[in-house]
Amino acid sequence: VGPASAGAVPGPACYARGGEVATVTDADLQLGRIDSTDFGGGEITLDPALGREALLKEVGRSLEEDADQAAWMISEIVDENMANAARVHAVERGKSLDGRTMIAFGGAAPLHAVRMAEKLGVKEIVIPTGAGVGSAIGFLRAPISYEVVQSYFTTLSECDVGRVNEMLKQMSIDARNIVQLALKDGEFLNVCSADMRYVGQGHEISVPIPSHELKRKDLNMLRERFDESYRRQYGRIIPGVDVEVLSWTVSVTQPLEQIRVLKRHSPKEEVEPNKWCEVWDGRNGTFVQCGSVARENFQEDKKLVGPALITEEQTTTYIPKGFSASVNSLGFIIISSD
Repeated sequence: VGPASAGAVPGPACYARGGEVATVTDADLQLGRIDSTDFGGGEITLDPALGREALLKEVGRSLEEDADQAAWMISEIVDENMANAARVHAVERGKSLDGRTMIAFGGAAPLHAVRMAEKLGVKEIVIPTGAGVGSAIGFLRAPISYEVVQSYFTTLSECDVGRVNEMLKQMSIDARNIVQLALKDGEFLNVCSADMRYVGQGHEISVPIPSHELKRKDLNMLRERFDESYRRQYGRIIPGVDVEVLSWTVSVTQPLEQIRVLKRHSPKEEVEPNKWCEVWDGRNGTFVQCGSVARENFQEDKKLVGPALITEEQTTTYIPKGFSASVNSLGFIIISSD
């Protein structure tokens, strides 16, 4: 999550416009969540006066509010936009957000994640190591893979299984040849799927299909898998209507590393802040004392009670009142409501 993903509000990079446009970074700076002298690891110096003027010019004066309230309004709109996008994303996939954990990555995500989680009713937030450059880390650590998609429009009742087998076989060879350019040795995982829908519909569902050679009887299994996926997403199926396939996909990839399961821990001793600052508390409409801790000084056996900031070169994590944070054995920050 991150302000830029909301789509309606400029992201932090727009601050360089010299106060002409009020941005999320201007708002976070005004609210005390960002240190103007230590932004981007100290390589970028922000000008609070320019940010304040932009907030007043674009929002405050027209609404007869001061810069603090204007900044809080911008922050609330950004957080609500992102929360609403998450709600829509969940509904479109037939999922509930109850009992889920939010993983926040991106330069501004740790600043806004807790407030967004509050709006969604999510009780736990994870800030991974290197969250500010999470996309780059993900790109570098992602398994090598290649995906081939080919269209063959047919209904399941009229599907030419022989044609499908030949097509999938060639697609698998093409994908494997690409992957082997980067990974000469090792095992490969072959995953196949088909984009399917009921006849007459305009939206498809990706349905996993066996990677082995298909038999005619396997078409019944594909129908069952499609109905299962459709029911899971929409709560019902449409009996008596044929299913059509628009395209077929083969993905060849490295097997994923086994995921480590970590034990939960609840540290009792609080970490001592490196310094203190003032951060805007939207509930009370005033600034409150806030402890600031450098992430590298936040040890696994300690906890940090909000309001607090956890600073690092790529981002800052904001923990409001009513939440506390700890660090697990991987160095991930775990934030939960008190």
